[in-house]
Amino acid sequence: MKNLISHLGHALAGAAIIATFIPTSASGAPFTLALTTSFDCASANPPAGAGSVNCNPGTPQHLEWVQGLNPVSSLDLSDTVQNNVNAGDAPVIIGTITHTNVVIPTQFQYSINIINSFAVTDEADLSVDNFPPQAVGITFTESLNEEPCPAPNPELSVCDDFFTFDVSGLAPVVFTDSEGKQRTVVFGLLAGPGTTIIGDQVFTEEDGVSSISFTAQIVAVDTPATLLLFGLGLLMIGFGIRRQQQHGL
Repeated sequence: MKNLISHLGHALAGAAIIATFIPTSASGAPFTLALTTSFDCASANPPAGAGSVNCNPGTPQHLEWVQGLNPVSSLDLSDTVQNNVNAGDAPVIIGTITHTNVVIPTQFQYSINIINSFAVTDEADLSVDNFPPQAVGITFTESLNEEPCPAPNPELSVCDDFFTFDVSGLAPVVFTDSEGKQRTVVFGLLAGPGTTIIGDQVFTEEDGVSSISFTAQIVAVDTPATLLLFGLGLLMIGFGIRRQQQHGL
């Protein structure tokens, strides 16, 4: 059951990322999309505190880590409010993770949740949907900076660090607008400078500043894009179940 739930989350989020690139017809009033992000220090593993992973609830959008006293690498969250977004518009950026990556001459790993609170507001303030906070889990691997670097190392630095995202936290959400029409918001990830996305892994170059963004797109519930979204999700779940059966899982 745990593996099936995992496949379901990856299927929905993977299909959501694909669906963000499918155009749909625009209709209805424009909307405002607002995302609020923060690190959940209590979820850090190893436990957050002064040391390897420093997460302070007083600065919920900043996280840093170090082995010894220095150097220090960090992650910073920023949120973007997008106005005048219509159903069928291209995906828009609603939040960004900036990674300041310095060379730390050791290898270790930590995990932590990013809590996302998402809201949709009708431009006439006639309808507001505040969705329950969702946790997007990330596991960060600080690489050992010695060649040869393990594949794929797409940024060609010595050697790329990488995040693994629990993309189930990016599953689509449905809301009803002020005209009584149902809409779906699909989410995705967009690689910025110094960043490469491969599956659910995000690679960032050493000794530089890179970024990855959360995107959102509004589609109508009954559009072909949404039907394809759920169709692809079911198809990917089927593949996952067959792979489990083939491997005896």
